[in-house]
Amino acid sequence: MNFSSPTSPVNKYEKSRSGLRLPVCFSKLRLPSRGQCVVIILACAFASFVLLGRPLQEPDTSLKNQFLNTFRRNSGINRGSGVASNNDESSWFWKSYYPPEVVDTVLDWENATRQSKDVRAKAAFVAVVQESSMYNLRATMRDIELRFNNAHGYPWIIMSERPFTSVFRKWIKASTKSQVYFGQALSDEWNEPTWVNTKIVEKVAIKMSNDKVLHGESVSWRKMTRYNAGFLAHHPLLKDIEFYWKVQPGSRYQCNIDGDPFEMMKRDDKKLSFAVTGYESENTMLNFWRVVREYIEYNKQSILPSNQTIYPWILDRNIKDEAYISTLQSQMGEYWGEFNECVVWNNFIIVSLDFLRSKPYTEFFHYMDKTGGFFYERWGDAPVQTVAAALFLKRDQVHYIKNMGYDSSIGSNCPVEKEAYSRLQCTCNLARSLAASSTSCTPALIKLQDSHNI
Repeated sequence: MNFSSPTSPVNKYEKSRSGLRLPVCFSKLRLPSRGQCVVIILACAFASFVLLGRPLQEPDTSLKNQFLNTFRRNSGINRGSGVASNNDESSWFWKSYYPPEVVDTVLDWENATRQSKDVRAKAAFVAVVQESSMYNLRATMRDIELRFNNAHGYPWIIMSERPFTSVFRKWIKASTKSQVYFGQALSDEWNEPTWVNTKIVEKVAIKMSNDKVLHGESVSWRKMTRYNAGFLAHHPLLKDIEFYWKVQPGSRYQCNIDGDPFEMMKRDDKKLSFAVTGYESENTMLNFWRVVREYIEYNKQSILPSNQTIYPWILDRNIKDEAYISTLQSQMGEYWGEFNECVVWNNFIIVSLDFLRSKPYTEFFHYMDKTGGFFYERWGDAPVQTVAAALFLKRDQVHYIKNMGYDSSIGSNCPVEKEAYSRLQCTCNLARSLAASSTSCTPALIKLQDSHNI
């Protein structure tokens, strides 16, 4: 048999004029010349530029609404359910949308507590964290679960400025039997506002870093504390919550929790509970009190009388300059004085969301925020919330949890009574407790509150 014969069924290939061996079925086709190839390449390049280089168009409104409605059905969101703080629900959605398995947007209270054993208030544990804090957060969660929440079942809300990975969510969910929700802050609320000059912030951060100011170099810390102070309470996941327990990753709870603090706060009309106080660093808030004085000067109608609040606790009136005293009295009235820098450390607080969402608190926060002090000076959320509590809460609405065995990098609290230490199975170090330390403002606050109750 002649295997070289072009008509042989075995010889399936022929040589093209370019020397390539082509299937017989393509042997009659004519390949383009070099000139034709150049024309084709240029045409393809032009088509790619037209199709890929043009600006993206706004999604079709009907398709956008259809997609949003599908998301609502899948995630349990209904129109008017409070997905956004404003009325532009779809705007909030498209700014911060991620698939439902990545970011939660609504906490259904009945679903959140369907397996709970003893929940007596609409409350949750809330942590604003970076993903790198996973192991520290797990350690703190395990403390709280073992010392308290295993017997109750309050849900957890974990927040950040970006979605958490599946690995993070898996490990955090494994730390508790309660429901866990993973939320994301809106970028408009997390990032620097438009009135803040970021170049100045960078220079300030570098200077504070050189001066060894705690967190002074960190812009992300500034964003987080500002978000905690003014926006966290308005996130949709907290919409139906009455109280939240702020959780700091890496902090330790070293005593069984005495009773149910959430129930106590609701029953006794407490708005702010804490365990540790201290002095804020003066070099982080050089103009803080000047702005507070200005707010007081123009907003006395929204502030409670100082003899009904903890306001005297944050005052320093040891001023020798009579002319300056006269100036302060003229500006501030009964609230005159300097800031003694005492603050409630809010690494651990249990706080009323009605308070944080109230008109006086919200107006106070925005007044402070407009100055840019969170970024230009590194104001923390602790002094802002402490001063707000001193201005707007009644004295007996602020509560010191004396038997909270709490330990963190900035200080600790440990029950001093042997009976409580033994009953609550504490392991905290009494020597580290700040309750009676000279670096704590707690004794002065207790004295003020006791005198009020006499």
